[in-house]
Amino acid sequence: MTLHDCWLLAKKWWVLIVCVTLLGGVAGYAYSKLGADVKYVSTTRSLVSVSPVPNVEWSPTATNTLIQSLVNYGFSDDQLTQVADLAGLDVKPEALRGQLALSQKVATVYVSYTNRDAKLAQTVSDAAIKVFLDAVQATLDDSKLQVTARTSSSVEEQSGTSSGMKTGLAGAFAGFVLSCAAVLVLYLRRRTILSAQTVAGVTDLEVLADLRAKTVTPDLLRAKVALLSGGKTDLTLCLASGADAADAKTAQAAEELEAATADLSTVAGLRAAAVAEAIVVAMVVGKSRVDAVRSALLDLRQANLKPVGVILL
Repeated sequence: MTLHDCWLLAKKWWVLIVCVTLLGGVAGYAYSKLGADVKYVSTTRSLVSVSPVPNVEWSPTATNTLIQSLVNYGFSDDQLTQVADLAGLDVKPEALRGQLALSQKVATVYVSYTNRDAKLAQTVSDAAIKVFLDAVQATLDDSKLQVTARTSSSVEEQSGTSSGMKTGLAGAFAGFVLSCAAVLVLYLRRRTILSAQTVAGVTDLEVLADLRAKTVTPDLLRAKVALLSGGKTDLTLCLASGADAADAKTAQAAEELEAATADLSTVAGLRAAAVAEAIVVAMVVGKSRVDAVRSALLDLRQANLKPVGVILL
């Protein structure tokens, strides 16, 4: 199978390939939106500040440094237990540790929590930010400084457009591969004549003309046949698998060439014709099966009948 054959197969089956590819993409995108688990991410942010107290030196930089140290340390087991109690969760600290995301940007602290329940996700993130602010205040209790904070929360759906697009593209790719595999299996199981290159791989007969292209006139074709057959001008259009004498293409070709028609598999009917007439094999592109053509040509050779060439319909 050559690259040219692959190109011809793609041209023949492009509708199937495109439809299956699109179907795979739509199915993948639909699954990402309907079949996959939807989760929600709640992020609670708090802008922390420390109220000044007379005779106590404190600066915004000191606040930022304190917050950074506590964020780097993370939540302790006792603090995670407090978060679970405030949120009404019956879980161990280890279960929350991997689900809570704690971060800082200057004096703003962020706590994120993901869950299938949007309300529960917000409850947990709010509880975690409260526990964190209590830890900041506990650190400053000896200095009598008071922590103040402006807190807000937001909840977003985790499965966004990007994941849907990725799943859709994966589905489209799977559909493309599946359709190409189906075409290849169909080709291998029922391999047909696709072009002059395919004929060259099946037999040593010359392709005298491709009547689909209308590049060879009947007179020129008869002249080529006479040259190859030693002067015979009467033709028998020998029909390969996939060709039918009643077919419009075959009938038109026989009329233009002023040729009789015969079934390639009927070797006995060609014995007498071979004496006075030149045999030209007619193969229908996309229909004549390679295995049937090989078998019939073998029967011809065994009967000492040698066609002079092939025409494609």
